[in-house]
Amino acid sequence: IAIGDAFKGFHRQLLYRDSDALAVRRGHPAGRKLSRRETFLKARHVAVIKGGASEDLIDMWLRPRGIERKIALVVPGYIEALHVTARTDLVAFVPRRLIAALSKQLSLATIEPPLDPGIDELFMFYPTRAQMDPASIWLRRLMLETGRELEKTRGP
Repeated sequence: IAIGDAFKGFHRQLLYRDSDALAVRRGHPAGRKLSRRETFLKARHVAVIKGGASEDLIDMWLRPRGIERKIALVVPGYIEALHVTARTDLVAFVPRRLIAALSKQLSLATIEPPLDPGIDELFMFYPTRAQMDPASIWLRRLMLETGRELEKTRGP
């Protein structure tokens, strides 16, 4: 499961769409003001840099627009970013569905970012050689049903 184009020898199918939002702890001092560009730029952020990457995908998207976040901490995944934001005044720019899924448990709030991050499409990739394999078909069908359920419950 990933974003992007198919790899050589693989097919891809859309699982679901999502968008990014800002996650903060409930009671964050800036709160809803983070929807304003100037407050967003002053905030201290958690960057999510996955293994092998050199920067957060959000920063790659923001830089050509002339926007640079103040990165206070780097973590390897979205879950870690949400756990940090739940206990600090740092801000995380992460998938909206993930914030919604953990907001009650971690006492998080979702804030609309001051820029439209667009829509993220997540795809399921599978080897071309497994296209007719019964076990692969079963698993893909299960994954697609899960993706359709996600689309019904919370579209971006």
